[in-house]
Amino acid sequence: MSKQKDIKYYSEKYLFTASLICYFFFWDIKFNTYNNFVFSLREIFYLLFFYILFNYKPKFYKYYLTSFVAFTILFLHIFFSNNLSFDRMQISYNLLPIFFSALIILICASSTYKIISRLQTAFILFIYFFIFTLFFSKFYLLGFNEQIRVCNLIYYKALNQLIFLEPSHIGMVLVPFIYYYFSNSKNKNYLNKIILLTLIIFIFIFFYSVTLYFSLLVMFFLTLIINYRFFIINKFFFFLQLFILILPIFYKSCLFKLYGAVDLINTQNYQNLISKNETESKNETESKNETESKKKFSRDQIYFYSKNHTGIEVNEYIRRNVNSFPVDNSANYKDHTTAVLINALKVLHFSIKEKFFGWGLNNYQIAFHEFMLKDIIPPFSEIYYLNYNDGSNNFIKLVVEFGFFSLIIFINLLFFLFNKNILYQEKILFGGIIITQMARGAGYFNGGFLLCLIMTFVLNYNSFKK
Repeated sequence: MSKQKDIKYYSEKYLFTASLICYFFFWDIKFNTYNNFVFSLREIFYLLFFYILFNYKPKFYKYYLTSFVAFTILFLHIFFSNNLSFDRMQISYNLLPIFFSALIILICASSTYKIISRLQTAFILFIYFFIFTLFFSKFYLLGFNEQIRVCNLIYYKALNQLIFLEPSHIGMVLVPFIYYYFSNSKNKNYLNKIILLTLIIFIFIFFYSVTLYFSLLVMFFLTLIINYRFFIINKFFFFLQLFILILPIFYKSCLFKLYGAVDLINTQNYQNLISKNETESKNETESKNETESKKKFSRDQIYFYSKNHTGIEVNEYIRRNVNSFPVDNSANYKDHTTAVLINALKVLHFSIKEKFFGWGLNNYQIAFHEFMLKDIIPPFSEIYYLNYNDGSNNFIKLVVEFGFFSLIIFINLLFFLFNKNILYQEKILFGGIIITQMARGAGYFNGGFLLCLIMTFVLNYNSFKK
């Protein structure tokens, strides 16, 4: 009997650890399987559903009920957002995400403390694997144009060819987990701490990105607000973070995007930009020259095409014809990153005016194509299709898709961060990942965003019960 309990305990432990590693860190590893079906390693996390199913207990009934209610609400919201029609609802973009969201709710609600207890082990195991993959990273010399735009202390950059395929993906997840590990006073393994500190420096030098810097900034001030004693206990960690945050100020290339944003604010405010684009769009008439008429016709043609086709199909059609689309050459943007963000804010502006209660889960792409082909003229042709389904950050994506209802999410997060009945280590990890990806994310199911968001609801609810 004792041996069977040990087998069950260790199998449960390994299952949760492996599932969390895949969901938080391996989400951008994808495999093209049978009939072009793309499988991501993050899907391994859903194996926990079968664990819950086979270990059913009477108290799990309320978790299944909660999951079903969540599925129903999300489905009805998207149904009403589509004007009581199934025409634009897709299995891969709408129904499956709703189903997987309900699964995550079930897993988090029924296994809250099992998940929390395995987070640290999952992180440390991943760190050693990540260090191993660094030996397979590609180091390359930056070109001149990259040198004046990218914030690197040296003119070399690394690209991990196994995991974290983009440097920004590291900043989304890794920094909050490092803070989480150092915030646990029970961690007396100084070797792990030295490795993590060394890794921070290495990442800062070779994998630097704006997302990484922003994540460091968020975690630094979030920790100061939640528990400033953290930096008193970890003094060397404090000075290292301060050094990393201050150093980029002395590099002009680090402020390249900031200069672009400042110039934009100084020359014209956001409302003027919106008005300008609305006016330009409405004033495109037949009196324009022949070239401009062709451009307008191309956009209109694809606009009507978009009504009966999927977001992927529309985006592909835009890519093939984008050279015939009009661009706003007078816009004072210095780079594509700023242009993508400003463009997403315009989509948000028009979306709220059009549908105050949101467009439905994963329907950002519909709103994007609706206004990009009708109301917005971007400064670069690439903006017509870049970030068409993720909004460049999860804050904009949430507000566009859930409208007024997104306030529930933000109020819950605010309460979570100041809830005295929740451990500050959990606030640092879950709150840090959510806030970072609110500003620069890659969708709800990447980087652990949705799991962390659901955990804030679950932990808040559990604190009420206490």
